[in-house]
Amino acid sequence: MTDKTAQLFDLDAVRNQRTAKANRAKGEEFLDLFWPDDGPFVRPAYEEPPPEPRSERGRKQTHVTEDCVMNTQYTPIASAYVAIKDDDPADRVAIFPTFYEACGDVRGKSVLELCCGEGRAGRGLLVRGARHVVGVDENPSMLALARERQVANTDYRQLTVGKMGQIGLFDLIVGPWTLHYSMSELELFAMFRDVAVNLKPGGLFVGLNEDPQRPFGGTERIGSTSHPAGDPLVDGCPVTVTIYGNGESAAFRTYHWFLGTYRAAARAAGLELSIIPFRITAEGRTEMGDDWCREFEANICSCVFVCRHIQT
Repeated sequence: MTDKTAQLFDLDAVRNQRTAKANRAKGEEFLDLFWPDDGPFVRPAYEEPPPEPRSERGRKQTHVTEDCVMNTQYTPIASAYVAIKDDDPADRVAIFPTFYEACGDVRGKSVLELCCGEGRAGRGLLVRGARHVVGVDENPSMLALARERQVANTDYRQLTVGKMGQIGLFDLIVGPWTLHYSMSELELFAMFRDVAVNLKPGGLFVGLNEDPQRPFGGTERIGSTSHPAGDPLVDGCPVTVTIYGNGESAAFRTYHWFLGTYRAAARAAGLELSIIPFRITAEGRTEMGDDWCREFEANICSCVFVCRHIQT
């Protein structure tokens, strides 16, 4: 193994390497990150927008986190996040129906759920016939909520995606809101690498993610908004995401990456990435009405990611 290849598996050794310079939209080679002659990487300073304690409807924003580290940023908002998502119409009529459709027939399959939170996606896959689900999350508050709701054939572990390595081989790996928490291109690659080493040959990764082609927008009515906290044309731009429901809101931090960066990071880990837009179910159109459906389709800024091993 060369020194440069070895660096790929040592987050601390290369965290401060300069980011690659070429146009990410054209999918430059991700390993350009590690050329030694690029000099030290200095993350640009972003000017935070002024605080907005109330939404456009005057609803008090009662749960906010400024912590950018996944292990702690959900601790103060865990209960509020789950309460809001438990009754999220967008999840019910579009986001999770599209997600489960992308997962295909899961009967008898083993599943690894990354950044599992309270375990919602994994439990849904068990209902659809999955044999066993292992959920991993680095936040103890979210794992505590998952264990409160734990059902048979589930196992929850406190692990950090991007640093956990191989814990098994799974038919299906799901990542509901995982990859866009990467704070650097290296961390993004490391997350894809953990997918690749835990995925059986012929297996599938299905994730929910910001839409790299339409990452900002949303409305309170459809349940979420995403606003850049820096230059939206820069890879790694911090994004403030706010979710709404039950008279409350909760805000947290993600990071925007261009589609070329996602695909290059996936390819470096041996995966091919495709994107699926959300589709509202027929029942959901009847339930929510034409106005809500048009607003959702015009403003939703997330999508489904699907990855498979690159065929050689």
